[in-house]
Amino acid sequence: MAPLVMDRAGDWAPRRVVVVKPCCIGDVLLATPLLASLRAAWPGARFDWAVGNHSRGVLEGQPHVDGLLDATGCVRGELRVRSIGKLILSMRRGRYDLAVVPDRSPIVNLLPWLARVPRRVGLDSGGRGWPNTVRVHNEAHERRAEVDVYLDIARALGVPLAEPRPLFVPTAAHRAEAEELLGTLGPHRPRVALHVGGGVNPGMALPEKRWPAERFGQLAGRLAEIGAAVVWLGGPGDTSSAARARATEVFGLGHASEGDAPQVDGCGRLSLGGTAAVVATCDAYVGSDTGVSHLAVAVGTSAVVVFGPTDPVRYGPREGAGVAVVAAYDSPFERLRDARGSTAIEEVTVDAVWRALQTLLEGGTGPTSTKTTMTPI
Repeated sequence: MAPLVMDRAGDWAPRRVVVVKPCCIGDVLLATPLLASLRAAWPGARFDWAVGNHSRGVLEGQPHVDGLLDATGCVRGELRVRSIGKLILSMRRGRYDLAVVPDRSPIVNLLPWLARVPRRVGLDSGGRGWPNTVRVHNEAHERRAEVDVYLDIARALGVPLAEPRPLFVPTAAHRAEAEELLGTLGPHRPRVALHVGGGVNPGMALPEKRWPAERFGQLAGRLAEIGAAVVWLGGPGDTSSAARARATEVFGLGHASEGDAPQVDGCGRLSLGGTAAVVATCDAYVGSDTGVSHLAVAVGTSAVVVFGPTDPVRYGPREGAGVAVVAAYDSPFERLRDARGSTAIEEVTVDAVWRALQTLLEGGTGPTSTKTTMTPI
């Protein structure tokens, strides 16, 4: 089949499009500008997204998604033949005329071909995108922002590009979650969200990406000194890390909760959408290189993101969205599996993160009032 290029005169436009990006939270969010670009070009088309349960929550607040297909069990580390077969059947029943695959996995790129979607455009990294009718060349060692890599698919389709910021819009239910959690804080400002988790995805855990919990506690102590409200965030598996952070001697939890620095613990108590709604109420956010950090950027909250073994060029906040604080290493690991055992994250000091956070708090709360920098320690 000849390469697919959108006819600007409108001679061809898809009626039904499926985006196949099952995982993970941050990567799915980074693909939302691509979706926004396609929706603007083809407003009359239906757009469905094949996504796994782990990342499904970040698509519940997507205004450009019409429906979701279950892609649980279709990514490396949790592959299940039955799940793959069910997804293929779902795509066949959907009668899609275009599949968009912003993914480097050979299995994920194979799925639309097996589902007989006639036009398929996706990333081709190391030849793994061979099933696609339009292959967008990409090499894993290229140091480019992931959101720009995904937008190459829009470029290949001749589609004008949307703003390259991930997007999440909390629903009324998400906002209700946030209001219930934050009711005790009142109007206290500044308000800063601290996310102590991350590094765990289906089939893979990389705790080397996590900034030590005790340093979050020390950072919270400094926020208490200036009278800032602190919102602790994390998943159900992060409660022990949050407890260690809050128990840090420097913080002095009991005194802070009774004085001028209120706080609330949201670890394990919120959905992804509820987490996004909470972060949207905050003046700043601090977390490691994790999906929730991308979620903070997606709701427009200025973010300080701490990097250890992973690449801030690929995954850090863009200019105007926040600050990446990075360890002093020559170059990041090209493959996450090579990052196992890395101690780079431990090089990032509380002083460095505090300076970055002060920059955001003093420069304004909106993402347009900050500038992305990379601060070596």
